[in-house]
Amino acid sequence: MPASGHDRILVSMSKNHYTNQGIRESKKLSVNLVSREMLPKADYVGSVSGASVDKSEGFDTPSNVVIY
Repeated sequence: MPASGHDRILVSMSKNHYTNQGIRESKKLSVNLVSREMLPKADYVGSVSGASVDKSEGFDTPSNVVIY
């Protein structure tokens, strides 16, 4: 058991959201934990649709991170 005692994440979203289409097609879901400094950007990407905005444009990807 993790030291904090938390070992679950609850995800709730409308079936009409663009995210659901991606999850169904890829059979994958990514969850990212952000720092306080990154919170404004995370809040923004959580409030716009990926169907109309490339959300990855707002973030720098470290060279050691692999995106599938």
